[in-house]
Amino acid sequence: TSIATRQGQPKFRERLMRHYRERCAISGCRVKEVLEAAHIRRYLGPHTNHSTNGLLLRGDLHTLFDHRLIAIDSATMTVLVSPELKGTVYE
Repeated sequence: TSIATRQGQPKFRERLMRHYRERCAISGCRVKEVLEAAHIRRYLGPHTNHSTNGLLLRGDLHTLFDHRLIAIDSATMTVLVSPELKGTVYE
């Protein structure tokens, strides 16, 4: 599978890099090359590239987030992990 390039994605990532101080929101990873801009609510065009609709995530965590295998509880700011990940390094 290929990753689709979306309109405004580079600028969206740049804003999130500044907002999250170049760290993954979950792991704290600081390796810029693996950090990706993830949309919290579905991408519906460039107008959805707002920093309040984004998380800066390490590539593997972004994939898990997109597949709904991890989520963020906004009330407690904790990471929720799917039972499907039991027995993996993400458990």
